[in-house]
Amino acid sequence: MNSMTDSNPYLLNQKKTFSTHNVLLSQIGKNQTVLDVGCNEGYLGQISDKSCTFYGLDISENAVAKAKAVYKDAAVCNLDDCKKLPWDQKFDMIMLGDVLEHTKDPAKVLKNLVENYLKDSGSVVLSLPNVANWRIRLSLFFGNFDYTDTGILDRTHLRFFTFKTAQALVSRSNLSITKVRYGSSIFGHLIKLLPLSFVRNLFASSIIIVAKK
Repeated sequence: MNSMTDSNPYLLNQKKTFSTHNVLLSQIGKNQTVLDVGCNEGYLGQISDKSCTFYGLDISENAVAKAKAVYKDAAVCNLDDCKKLPWDQKFDMIMLGDVLEHTKDPAKVLKNLVENYLKDSGSVVLSLPNVANWRIRLSLFFGNFDYTDTGILDRTHLRFFTFKTAQALVSRSNLSITKVRYGSSIFGHLIKLLPLSFVRNLFASSIIIVAKK
């Protein structure tokens, strides 16, 4: 989710096969009406199949202005305060790419979107940063927990997740998890080669979950 108004540090990353953006993209498919929550400048709509229709939400006015050129519509929204969306419809898919960690109450935000804006046959795809990543563990070993402008310890993150707590968040929102994936630009191929939970938990930079009602 883009929380910057004058600059945008959250750029599209398609250079690596297992980047979060590429894994999210692989879950969209065709002929979907997608609500892209934390849409940034409309990256996913730009690279998705053209049979899909995208609507976007973001906290940044600058990002929304750019997303409107790509999406059917986009709106400025602070998820902590936004109870009702400007569109009177439900969606085939709600995409939340690296956005819930920026909210005060991720479960409340997710539940509101699912209950009011997801079709009964629809799906939710979300990604969250993995705070159990090896870099964070190593930093903690040396007594460091330093915030940065982007990444797992983005200074605008209000909540932190592991694979276990991310799945618990989704389950509490009355969703059934159908897939658990990962994003890792550096170790993606290693995790695929060694599909063990401790390898994934250690080397994944992001947690990606697909769920249905």
